[in-house]
Formats: sequence, C-alpha cells, structure tokens
Amino acid sequence: MKTKILILITALALLTGAASAEKKFLVDATFYDNESAKINNVKILDATRTTALRHVGANFSIKALSTDKKTEIDGKVPISFTNHVRTSEGGYETEKEEIQKNLFLEYQKNITEIKIFYEDEEKASYNLKDNLCCDFDNTCTSYCDGKEVDVDCTCGDEICQKSTNEQELCPEDCSQPESSENTESSTEDQTKEVVDSDYSNYLLIAIVIAAVLIGLFLLSGKVKIEA
Repeated sequence: MKTKILILITALALLTGAASAEKKFLVDATFYDNESAKINNVKILDATRTTALRHVGANFSIKALSTDKKTEIDGKVPISFTNHVRTSEGGYETEKEEIQKNLFLEYQKNITEIKIFYEDEEKASYNLKDNLCCDFDNTCTSYCDGKEVDVDCTCGDEICQKSTNEQELCPEDCSQPESSENTESSTEDQTKEVVDSDYSNYLLIAIVIAAVLIGLFLLSGKVKIEA
C-alpha cells in the first residue's frame, strides 16, 4: 500500500512539474573574483525554475535588454566567492577565484541582448540575434522568426528581403528584381491600364453611335423637306 502511495505521489509531482514548465533563458556565465565576467552561452528551454536575482556577496548584476534598449530584466546575481565550511570545531572559510553559474531568466521574445555588470561597469554582453539566429543551419526558431535576421526563416517565401541580403543569399527569392510591393503596384497599374483602355473603347463606340444617330436624324429631315 505504501509503495502504491509513493508511486502516486511521484507521478503527481512529475505531472505538476511538467505542467508548470515555461520557456526560460538559460544563461551560462562565469564570474571571477577580479571583478570580471563572461557569458559562455545562452539557450532557450522549458524549465520550472527561475533564478531569484538578489544580492548575496559579489556586486554583479544581470540585465536583459529589448530591441529598443529598454531594460526588461534587472537584478543582482546571487553569488559569493566566500565559501563557508562547517566542521565540528566551528568551521572555516575558503575563497574561490571563479564561479560558473547557470541563471534562469524569464523568456521574452523581444529581448535581444543580455549584459552582466560589476557595480555600474559592463563586463560581458551576449547578442541573442547574432548567436541564436544563424544563417543556413536549417533551423528557424520561434525566437528568430519574424525578426528578419535569420535567412532560414525567410528563404523560400518568394519575397526578396533586402534586410537579409537575399539578393546573394537566396537568389531563388530574388529571381525577379521587383519586390512584393512593386509587384502589387505593377499589378494595380496593369489593372488600371485595362480599365482605362476599356473606358476609351466604350467612349469611342458611344461617339460613333451618336454620330450615326445624328446623321440619320439629319438625313431624315432632308428627305422630308425634299418631299
């Protein structure tokens, strides 16, 4: 009975964890006690945890910026280079020279850059567009889609995007020099020309009919007068 209850509790815990998992930025960073830092990698994944950004010991902070340089996430990195070791005699402290830490940040599609600061001085920067949206890797993630920075998201849509230099990178989309807007404009012009041409033809026919009717009317009057 106890075994069944334990299995049930475990299953419920797994289901609860899976249900609450959300997209997060996983920032793999290294911090040094000489006040420097570097961002090794950033991934987008599903996770249940979010790092609590709070001051612990070192004065490092992390910021996530949007396209317009607006700060979307800002907080202290919870690290300390002092390690407290407890012993039966009371314990002692050791100092670390570097700390590798994974930070889970809330995912926002408009975030394009992540920066690490020591106090107010920038120490590391990671551009998500440059690193996550790579041309010709046969991958178009939801993060890159719509940003027009990854050719894998736009090649093959039959639209020649100048912003991604598709003239050279995607010649199949740029076989015709006109862009989609020019094509639409050209179609509208052709339609207008057809309408104008039809109107001219109708006007000419109306003039001919009017001329014939006037001619018949005058001819009719002349016949009566001669009679």
